[in-house]
Amino acid sequence: MELGQKIKKIRIFRGMTQRELGIRLGYGRESADVRIAQYESGARVPKRETLSMMANILEVNILNFIRPHPGSAEDLMQLFFWLDEENRDAVQLFVMETGREKTDADSYNGIGFYPDAEGRQPAVGIRFGYGKMDEYLGQWMEKKQQLNAQKISEKEYLEWKWNWPITKRSCHK
Repeated sequence: MELGQKIKKIRIFRGMTQRELGIRLGYGRESADVRIAQYESGARVPKRETLSMMANILEVNILNFIRPHPGSAEDLMQLFFWLDEENRDAVQLFVMETGREKTDADSYNGIGFYPDAEGRQPAVGIRFGYGKMDEYLGQWMEKKQQLNAQKISEKEYLEWKWNWPITKRSCHK
């Protein structure tokens, strides 16, 4: 999801107009909504200082708007979170169980996925050999399960994601 789309989605979630956000960022009343519309459309890119102020005003982690360490575990999680916002079915999280099967050759560690009822090929899995990613994905899976079981609301789920990693285990800031 592009930066402008993220800003717009969070701004609307917070119940703010473009003008309200622009004024809180310090733009004049007559141009406040135009400036935010330019950011949201991608016509202009806010400076890092503006993004920091915007994150504070919108009460979200600035990681939603910047990539301080591209390729880091935190960066990958933000990518996955925003994929989830574009399409809730895009990322499926589940516990993988491995099994050992002895063969004449070597030991085999594997996970079996089989075509579904319509004959579609199984999904491709990815496993990170990086403890932080496993921990972070586990926390996210827990939140998605709570959301699906209606133990937390959509609002609580979004608050958790948009303030992650500050929120890691809790739903609230």
